[in-house]
Amino acid sequence: MTRLDLLAAGLGDVTREGARRAAHDELRRQPYRDAQPPLLVRVLQRVVRAIGHLLDSVPGVPGGRGGVVLLLLLLEGTVAVVAVRLGPLQRGGRRGAGLDVGDRLTAAGH
Repeated sequence: MTRLDLLAAGLGDVTREGARRAAHDELRRQPYRDAQPPLLVRVLQRVVRAIGHLLDSVPGVPGGRGGVVLLLLLLEGTVAVVAVRLGPLQRGGRRGAGLDVGDRLTAAGH
């Protein structure tokens, strides 16, 4: 488009600041706010991004971020297998066995 075409369309006076302001005003409209993901999703996205930046800043990690993620998945899998093999953690004796004395004893009986 030529400058004359832009002026005829009413777009000749658009400045960088004016375009920024118009885009900002457009994105503040209700349909755009309704289309945003829920707050929890946005928070989780920021946390994942922060962890990604943290992993990227670790020097000398073999495999880079993928290597760290693979190691974490391997560790998580190992913990899951051990937990399944051991079963639920329980105490060996029955509950309250130390307090079950049967008949009441007198002082002389002790």
